[in-house]
Amino acid sequence: MKLIFCILFFLTALFSNEFTTLPLKTKYHTATLIYQTVPNASKAILYIHGFNDYFFNEAFAQKFIEKGYSFFAIDLHHYGRNLTPTSKPYYFEDIKEFDEEINLAIRTIKEDFHMPDLTLYGYSQGALIATLYAYRYGLIDRLILDSAFFDFYFDSWIENIALPAVAFLGKWFPSFKISSTSPNVFAQSLHQSFNGEWEFDLNLKATHTNAPIYLGWIHAIYEAQQIIHNKIDLNLPVLSLYSNVSYKEDSPKEWHFKGDIVLDVKDIKRYSNHLNKNASLTVHKVIPDAMHGVTFSKEHVRQKAYDEIFFWLKTTN
Repeated sequence: MKLIFCILFFLTALFSNEFTTLPLKTKYHTATLIYQTVPNASKAILYIHGFNDYFFNEAFAQKFIEKGYSFFAIDLHHYGRNLTPTSKPYYFEDIKEFDEEINLAIRTIKEDFHMPDLTLYGYSQGALIATLYAYRYGLIDRLILDSAFFDFYFDSWIENIALPAVAFLGKWFPSFKISSTSPNVFAQSLHQSFNGEWEFDLNLKATHTNAPIYLGWIHAIYEAQQIIHNKIDLNLPVLSLYSNVSYKEDSPKEWHFKGDIVLDVKDIKRYSNHLNKNASLTVHKVIPDAMHGVTFSKEHVRQKAYDEIFFWLKTTN
């Protein structure tokens, strides 16, 4: 009976025009796989969201589906659809904590859905996670990075003195939480209720106030970034997409829609060059006037990003 149920489940998903969710249960955590398949497709995208984030942009997914890619996204544990009343939102102490659930997602895509050609797409923090996952495992064919979180966007004295000290404290006091009642400026630049054009669940993406920050999270991100800073060799095709300009959150509001207000694009450019010894494997695409998350940008800007993405995918297949 269980086998019949599984067969019916996957047949229903295979020919559905709606997104389906599937729990990914590992030893310690639960993640969620969200997907829509294309009949007879052999190519798939697996999307990893950013910090204070989850998969919600179905219009983004449809762009890939229209091009014949089955689309999968993972809501990581302690994020999005996996948040519970007892969760520590966005909490982790080591970026490798996500390996097991990403492994399970990829195994599901390749073995259950029979899609051998897999592109991993990481956004912001998800780009950092995806990059180091690809470095540790040889399970993907290519990597797309959108506004990669390869460095913090602080003044130099904070980055060079204060940040290492705080990251060190995070190793020993990981659960210490920093809360803020200030509005989340970036999230408000996205949501329809404020200044943006996107709809998402305000219970799953902190918007009225900033998301809680744990010292353990700072330690985990800092340590992961140091691996990139010291250079790695993925030895696979990488597309790195980012804006042409960064602004601070206290800049005029109209600037928030034509630049990255979360990260320094100069850092993204610099550290994207650290990913392959063979430099020709890494392609940089600067998207003028793009936001943090080039496909969240104004329509004409994000269309430019999609053109670059699908041209690159065509050249690497």
